[in-house]
Amino acid sequence: SSSSSSSRLSVWTVVVCLFLLLSNAVMFVYMSAYHQRAPGRIMQSLRNDFELIEKHDVKFLPGFVPAVHFWSECHATPYYSHLHRNISMSFFDCSPSFEKDHVRDVDLFFRDPKARLAELYREGTPLPSHIVIWTSVLSEVEEFLVLHDYIPFEEVYHAYVSEGPLGYEKNASFILLRHQSILAQLEQSMKKSGVGEKLE
Repeated sequence: SSSSSSSRLSVWTVVVCLFLLLSNAVMFVYMSAYHQRAPGRIMQSLRNDFELIEKHDVKFLPGFVPAVHFWSECHATPYYSHLHRNISMSFFDCSPSFEKDHVRDVDLFFRDPKARLAELYREGTPLPSHIVIWTSVLSEVEEFLVLHDYIPFEEVYHAYVSEGPLGYEKNASFILLRHQSILAQLEQSMKKSGVGEKLE
């Protein structure tokens, strides 16, 4: 009958509307709270860490300076607009060139990370207190990081699928590292002052 057909139609309408509403709600939460959130979160963590460093008067070891070096694609994160600190920061040069055989600095790094780091950080070159890297290159630069006592401070999920410097990657993330001496001094200072902040 027409009434039963109308009833079935209204039920399906409700089902379809609920499905669309729920699927859009899930996508809204994921896209607004998780997808590609790493750049902003990394800068927030850096700002908080430098606040702690200033508060507890952390001294940098000889050969290290308060600075952040980004071993990632150019402009992959916000910059001073989020850090709000007079801290030196640098990332690879991505300037275009009209020269036929020009290779961008960032491409040199991802083509051979070990060789490029050896050129950038020759003996006597000051090392940064903090480094931000893309997870896909961690295995390539791990030897350098271990040699100079850098330890992971925070890993921030970026996206389920993202186009990184080495192509499309699943479960991409950024890793923030700092020199081990910073953590040791912060822990010692907080222990003396009786502050129980989490540092790792």
